[in-house]
Amino acid sequence: TPANSTWYPLTIFTAAGQTNFDLSEVMGEPGIYFGFRYADDGTDGYSSWTINQASLAGDCPANITVYDCPALLANFGAPCDDANPLTINDVIQNDCTCAGESFVQTNALVITAIFDGPLAGGLPKGIELYATADIADLSVFGIGSATNGGGTPGVEFTFPADAITAGTSFFVTSDAASAQSFFESSNANYNAGSAMSINGDDAIELFENGIVIDAVGDVNLDGTGTPWDYMDGYGVRNCGTGPDGGTFVQENWTFSGINVFDGVTTVNSAGASPMPVAAYQISCVSGCTDSAACNYNASATADDGSCIVPVANCSQCNATNDGLVIVDTDGDTICDAEEIAGCTSPTACNYNVLATDNDGTCLEPVANCSQCSGQTLVIIDTDGDGICDAEDGPVCDEDINHDGVVDVNDFLRLIAVFGSVCE
Repeated sequence: TPANSTWYPLTIFTAAGQTNFDLSEVMGEPGIYFGFRYADDGTDGYSSWTINQASLAGDCPANITVYDCPALLANFGAPCDDANPLTINDVIQNDCTCAGESFVQTNALVITAIFDGPLAGGLPKGIELYATADIADLSVFGIGSATNGGGTPGVEFTFPADAITAGTSFFVTSDAASAQSFFESSNANYNAGSAMSINGDDAIELFENGIVIDAVGDVNLDGTGTPWDYMDGYGVRNCGTGPDGGTFVQENWTFSGINVFDGVTTVNSAGASPMPVAAYQISCVSGCTDSAACNYNASATADDGSCIVPVANCSQCNATNDGLVIVDTDGDTICDAEEIAGCTSPTACNYNVLATDNDGTCLEPVANCSQCSGQTLVIIDTDGDGICDAEDGPVCDEDINHDGVVDVNDFLRLIAVFGSVCE
């Protein structure tokens, strides 16, 4: 009680019972405290006493209030705040202290996507959530949006007391149905109204029992021009991350960049860079993520560098899709796509060192008959008779056919042209 309080003796109790007080002397005082002083006369053996019930009744002013805990101006069971974030339903206890019921924070929800849509009115606007565990009562969770870096607004939307199964993805948006229509999804949608009237520069907080358990974007920063700016775009959480508590962890997110939804007027899948929907994986799965690879793993969320990708006209997947088979029509161990046609003879004038398939164009020189001049073949013809030296016989006028021998063949050739006029 205040140190300068004035005390008025009212009555003496010698046994259990009740008494009447005349409060006329203290009327008009802002607060009245009842004090009890104990004096033991030593005759009955009692050395302690208790007050089982204190109340006022009778001819009292209508505006008088009796408090169980006058110093707190509160009664037993009245709401209070014990300043412990891990308690709920805080109330004044019978000893005039404030205490609540302890709860275990589950972190059973995580923000997995945020989006700022391209439809009329900028719809859909909102987030995607994922339940990492069964939730018996969704109403312990809430959402708040920080506009233009204005700081945390606290809980602006509280979910109804729905039960959610682990592995469930659902939307929270500013309207009733645009997200389901745009994303072509049957996932549930909670209409949070103005709490989700966000733009690409606004941050979102997820609460459990009033405590921030996840966030996307910095609530104290206007996101315009930041790496997490999602204006007319989106952001998706990386596999195996979250929830991140009250601090936004940018490394746990992948953002599309701004304006990726521009020109998309119907559905998400019609865009050049559609947002993955209900794609969050609570654990990352390593494997090949290249859909063109033989060993593509549709469940993989993190590429492990194991992809085996065939090359057109050069290789193809084997029967078990764990290796490649070369495409080699001519069986020279060089795949068809890498074959180069040309002259493959090192002694030819037009030899192509890069050629893998001989195309029959080789120009081979013949000793004393032809030789290379660059990549062309020229005849060796000392006497200029059009016959290469190697095929030319000794110089003899009678050897008409130039075979090195004067015989009947020369005579027959002479008879054949006998009487002809030389020009």
